[in-house]
Amino acid sequence: MERRKFIQIGAIITASTLISFTIKNKIDEVDNEDSKRDDYNDFNEPILKAIAIGLHAPSAHNTQPWKFKLINNKEALLFIDENKLLLATDPLTRQIHISGGCFLEALSIGCSALGFKANIELLVDGNYTIEKIGKMPIAKISLQETKEVSKHLLWNFIFQRRMNRTNYTGELITNAEFNIIKNDCGNLNSNIHFVNEPSAMKPYAAIFKEAMAVESKTLVTNEETRRMFRFSNRAAFKHRDGITFDGNGLTGIKKMLAQAFTKNTTESWNSPSIVSKGLKKFDKTIDTAKGFVMLVTQENNFKSQIETGRDLYKLCLALTKSNMYMHPLNQANEEFDEMQNVSKNLDSLVGIANTQKIQIIARIGRAEFPYKSFRKHLRDLIIE
Repeated sequence: MERRKFIQIGAIITASTLISFTIKNKIDEVDNEDSKRDDYNDFNEPILKAIAIGLHAPSAHNTQPWKFKLINNKEALLFIDENKLLLATDPLTRQIHISGGCFLEALSIGCSALGFKANIELLVDGNYTIEKIGKMPIAKISLQETKEVSKHLLWNFIFQRRMNRTNYTGELITNAEFNIIKNDCGNLNSNIHFVNEPSAMKPYAAIFKEAMAVESKTLVTNEETRRMFRFSNRAAFKHRDGITFDGNGLTGIKKMLAQAFTKNTTESWNSPSIVSKGLKKFDKTIDTAKGFVMLVTQENNFKSQIETGRDLYKLCLALTKSNMYMHPLNQANEEFDEMQNVSKNLDSLVGIANTQKIQIIARIGRAEFPYKSFRKHLRDLIIE
């Protein structure tokens, strides 16, 4: 290492250590676990309790692209927020609608613990199109109070579920282990494609690495990620959404160095050295995968995407139940022009035919308990 760079890094570490004692309380203030998400017990109306539970669901880039119109204390309409679209990486809004499905399943499972059955009607207003996003609901939610409903098998894991982008440890996930996970998911609308043989995983790993490189080296898509990145605890606390260093598995000195050398500017974020470091870290995490999972649908439309989101959420909870985690790798099936060749190679490898679509890609495995991300306050998502 060059002497000048060594001195700079040493100075940063020393300074950070010295000031850590004086700013500890401020960091704790904006990174308190209890302050990150609304507690459903703080609401009286059944529909608000249900929505508060649903907000624990994952979403693309942690955009939380949900907004709600209340009908009464047991009914609401769910809209996709047109201001939360990721039109560079998700030009067809497929991943955003999958995020809507994740919310619906979290709410549905959550309701079972409240003594309600969630009746969910998708795309109730008919001709739903991209132009009508935010104006037309994707679902009507009606809560039906009943003594016949029992707590869902996966209820206890809603508040433990995390996406985990760190390195995975231990042995490969066996077919027997994955069969338990599939069984815990119950009925699914999509088909699960599971890969766990080392020789079979290699070509997938190569495609996933190439896909991340394409997304990171394409200015418009990488800039979209920057706009959703929260570079400090305070920024995460303020916006209550987006991506963070912690969420990408960077803590301690590694996080301090990343914050020191990565600035919230187009020039810094897209510099070859920063992109290279990010890709190197990503490639290492791919190499620790203990299995790859893909959710495939026969058709690719808004309904199938929302239903896939419901499947994805059940899969996340089933993995949590088995003390495992998921890391989405959806770059390889994104629909922007620069990704087309990579997507075709993946489709060929999986054996995708005709109207089929790979909706979700993820690596799975075991790891330490990861970072808990922020969620928007429920009241801020209610519309008139």
